[in-house]
Amino acid sequence: MSCGCNDTSLGLVNCNDGCADCPPTNAVGLPDCPPSAEKCESIILADCVKYVGPNLPSLSIVNGMRLKTALVALNFKLTGTMTAKTYTITVSSTQSTTLVEYIAKDGSLQTKSVSKDQSPQTICAQENSPVKISGSGVISAAGAVC
Repeated sequence: MSCGCNDTSLGLVNCNDGCADCPPTNAVGLPDCPPSAEKCESIILADCVKYVGPNLPSLSIVNGMRLKTALVALNFKLTGTMTAKTYTITVSSTQSTTLVEYIAKDGSLQTKSVSKDQSPQTICAQENSPVKISGSGVISAAGAVC
């Protein structure tokens, strides 16, 4: 079992919250999990974990698939009516190239990298799915269904 650094009630120190390109640095203060459970000593990113088990064709999940991709597939299957909206990624001359990850209208996981020279860029994404992975650009929702 893993406990994450972004659980602020844990009072962790020197933890990069698993958001950087490297593992947490000196994450101390991880509490033990409930009695008879595994200790909470590892933080693992979803794109670093592979599903190992039977293929789940009705969920579009297959053996060897990364957890992040499996969760996106599960989201697509569980979403009765998907609403896709237009989002704009804007990077100014004082901001760094921005990488955005989102679920596309067809349910697939997509990424878009936008530099100041390419800005602005528009994406069609499942409502509320775009997230900034890196960079200092801005994601704004136009609200128009696409």
